[in-house]
This record gives sequence, structure tokens and C-alpha cells, in this order.
Amino acid sequence: MNLLVDMGNSRLKWALAQGTVWRSGGFAYGERLSADLDRGWSECGQPHRVLVANVSGAERARELASWVRQHWALTVEFLQAGRNQLGVTNTYDPAQLGADRWAALIAVRGLYPGPACIVDCGTAVTLDALAADGIYLGGVILPGTTLMRRCLLSGTAGIRSAEGRDDSCLAHNTADAVAAGTAFGLVGAITRIAEEFRPVLGATMQVIVSGGGAGQLVARLAGRLGPLIEEPDLVLRGLLRVAEVAT
Repeated sequence: MNLLVDMGNSRLKWALAQGTVWRSGGFAYGERLSADLDRGWSECGQPHRVLVANVSGAERARELASWVRQHWALTVEFLQAGRNQLGVTNTYDPAQLGADRWAALIAVRGLYPGPACIVDCGTAVTLDALAADGIYLGGVILPGTTLMRRCLLSGTAGIRSAEGRDDSCLAHNTADAVAAGTAFGLVGAITRIAEEFRPVLGATMQVIVSGGGAGQLVARLAGRLGPLIEEPDLVLRGLLRVAEVAT
């Protein structure tokens, strides 16, 4: 059994996978990762391997590796972006490409052959362009709605709340104005960037949405970019491809 781990900026997601078996879970980070793992993995059992895509920083990576070593006597395998892997050719600087984005590209190459715009919605939102021949052409990073709202709260004197309604751009109070402005602004940015990808990737470009905010974003993007594919565990699926080939 492979234990696959997606260590994001604010949450850890995991899956136990082998063959057709897929058991998953996740949690937001607390003060101590080891305590989170004690609770979250208490009934996981002994995996054969642990593969991790980490963008949460070196300290959390060390804490996870130590926990796995102490509990299961295993060495964690941390995914790193390379130049070529499992049909994906990388034109981005590998040293600067997050392991989560690389895992997502690997997953899409295996699951959805053809040109793809990959939208990953977490604390940050990334859009990546994968050509039909597997060449990763590059992408962009922008703040998610929560990060944008925090920025407004911390960077302005007159805004005290962002917890308002986000269903209309005709807001009548500041909380609603911030909530709607950030939500509609993110949808507008994603739509504009994806349309920049389309002439390069071609008319058959697929739009694949992943991450914790995928469900809400898919509803907002409906009708703007054509059919959308929702794949919430894209990073974990990419790790599974790596695990299966390396077995």
C-alpha cells in the first residue's frame, strides 16, 4: 500500500492507494504536525512507501519525515520537479517549480491526454499549460480568495471584515464588497488567463480544476470556459503514477 501525501500551504491531504483501493483524508495544520499525524494516521496501518509533494516548508517536511521514520521505519520519498518524467517535458525552471504543480502535470498527462489548462485552487491559485505532446509550457500563480481578503484586512485602515455575501457585484456594505470583489475577481482572472492559453494549446484545450476550492470555483466558472473537469485529488493522483512506475 502506498501512502500519498500532498502537503499544501494550509492543509495536508493524503490517500492510501493500491490497485483499485483508494482511501483518503486530510486536515488543516495545527500547532504541531506530529500531533496532527497521530490523530489523522492512527488507523492507517503500515504502508509500503510514503511519497510526498511538499510546498509547506522545510520544517514541516522534517517533522513528517521524522514521524514516518519513528512509526513505520520508512524513509519519505519527496517528489521534486525534473526536466522529464512520465511523459511530461518541463520548460519551467525545475528548482522553482513546486512539487504539487509537477505532480498535477504528471497526473493530467496520464489521466487526460491532450492539451490542458490545469487550475489548482488552494491558498494560492495556479494555472498551468500542458501541450498535447506533454510539453509543460509554463503558467502563473495568483492569490486565492482567502489570501486576497487577508491582504485587504491587513493592508487597509477602513476594511474590518471580509466575511460577507459574494453572490453579487452590487454590494451595499464593505464586507459584501470585499467578499464579492475577491470572488468575482478571481473568476475573472482565471477566465482571462485560460483564454490566453487557448490560442497556444488549441481549440481542444481541456480545463481541469483541482484543489480544495475546486467545487465552488467550478460553479462560478460554469459557462465561461466550456466543459470543466473537476479532479480534486490531482496531486495525489500524480504521486500515484510516480509510485506505480517506480515499484
